[in-house]
Amino acid sequence: MTDRTSLGKPEILSIPADKPEDLFSPDLDEAKREFQRLSSRWHTDRPAGDTVVMAHVNVLYQQAYQKLTAGVWDDGKILRVVDIKGGVTELTYLKAHDFELGKFFVCQSVVGYLIRRDERELVSNGITRMGNVFYADIPTRNEFSSFMPEFKHMATTADHFLVIIKKSPTQILLKDVIDHYGGKLDPRHVAWITSRLYNLICYLRSVKLCHNAISPGSIFIDPTDHRVSLLGGWWYMIRRDEKLRALPTTTVMQVPSNLIDLKVGDHLVDAELVKYVARASLGDANGARLKADKNIPNPLRSWLQTPASGKVYTQFKIWKKEVLVQSFGPPKFIEMKLTLDEVYKP
Repeated sequence: MTDRTSLGKPEILSIPADKPEDLFSPDLDEAKREFQRLSSRWHTDRPAGDTVVMAHVNVLYQQAYQKLTAGVWDDGKILRVVDIKGGVTELTYLKAHDFELGKFFVCQSVVGYLIRRDERELVSNGITRMGNVFYADIPTRNEFSSFMPEFKHMATTADHFLVIIKKSPTQILLKDVIDHYGGKLDPRHVAWITSRLYNLICYLRSVKLCHNAISPGSIFIDPTDHRVSLLGGWWYMIRRDEKLRALPTTTVMQVPSNLIDLKVGDHLVDAELVKYVARASLGDANGARLKADKNIPNPLRSWLQTPASGKVYTQFKIWKKEVLVQSFGPPKFIEMKLTLDEVYKP
């Protein structure tokens, strides 16, 4: 980091009180030395001292000290985490997002989830689930493993867990893709994304697992081959009929209350969330305004506004054999000309 202790009064005062990263280095000893240099310039005992600047420098340094001693430093481009044993993990990230358990960072070839330590039980559950995905045979593994998360590393700080999951450099967070296109996707792209998601939840159904957190913020897509991977949200995964541990707010808002009130794992929750993702990808998460968009075929709109019911396999069959064909005709590959660099360009 460039030494910023020579900044003038306007520049220092323009730094938000919660962004000490804009003034101090990510090393505690160096930050102390920088504070000393700043104090030698701005303390009121000095000829050019300034009470207002010095007060702001003190606030920023206190924030820097708290963050550095807690082991988490985020300068807007690089996340630096120092674990309780002194190990350092650095992630150069493309985009950061807040979520209900903390914050996650989309990088070139990994995703980093920075989660509060009071969510220990959910973190443990997620890592266990990622490491125990069952594949009945080699062909099944070959078909589905690339759609599932691969746990890479975890660091523990005083206040957080940093969980790192591998991803392909061509995979892009669906939420960021939707934002890139101004808030909604071409219905033809929504169709293949939805088909892949139905395939995934059918597989989860076959191994008696309920994800419970399918959303644009947990899904990564690969425009080159239409791969759709469910890398996020595994903290909430449980077995069918197992007691719910927790649910993200989005799930509670988008799934009918009669399913939530069961308080156990139910595959219909995932089926409802697939429809929610499709609606959100079309620009209307709740579906009330879909009718106004003339680009959305009527069979597709009707399907997305109808509650999920029956077996997941049956729903996928109806989607594939009826809704898709009635909406778009015979199946065909619809190219999405989009790259990671385009979505995350500075």
